[in-house]
Amino acid sequence: MLNKPYVIGITGGTASGKTFVIEALKDYFNGKILVISQDQYYKGERVKRLDRWERANLDQPKAFDNRLLEKHLHDLLASKTVLAPVYDFAEHKQTKAKVPLEPKPIIVLEGLLIFNDESLRNLMDWKVYLEADPDIRLARRLLRDIEERGVTIENLRSSIEWYMQNVKPMHDKYIHDMKKYADARLDTNKGSLEAASTITEKIKEILKKYE
Repeated sequence: MLNKPYVIGITGGTASGKTFVIEALKDYFNGKILVISQDQYYKGERVKRLDRWERANLDQPKAFDNRLLEKHLHDLLASKTVLAPVYDFAEHKQTKAKVPLEPKPIIVLEGLLIFNDESLRNLMDWKVYLEADPDIRLARRLLRDIEERGVTIENLRSSIEWYMQNVKPMHDKYIHDMKKYADARLDTNKGSLEAASTITEKIKEILKKYE
């Protein structure tokens, strides 16, 4: 029987399927697991572009308060409730609000850059890298921007240029090589349903050890 929370880290490049997987886990386990997003710990610098997906030039390890995130993980592992920051993506700054996070048997930490920090990696019991080919991730990103974020044909060029000039270089520099730390690399080229199912089964097995 396990006597401390089990930490699962989930990462992957933009449009690799992280959001789908996380939402699927939340729906399936319905409050039995704790999900923490690294985005909550974004330090908060005002930027010219206000859409959260257009801050790729700031998507680097130092953009996040990983020391606070590390402290909160240690507290949760010690069965302590923590007050996590609340980030305003419209204003690109931390708010004064805090959200309480209560320890659960399973803690899922997700984020683009969670594997880049050795101290964070050392707290993870199982590390998952969601992997999709670059052209597929780009296509998904563009479709998402058009369907969900109001990108039109007129400004599609700027979205593509932003991807090439900022998002791809940041991925190549900070994210791609992080797959070497993964305990599981899950292919999401054909969608993220199978990846979500694999992680769900893993969590179900772990939860049995707390019974």
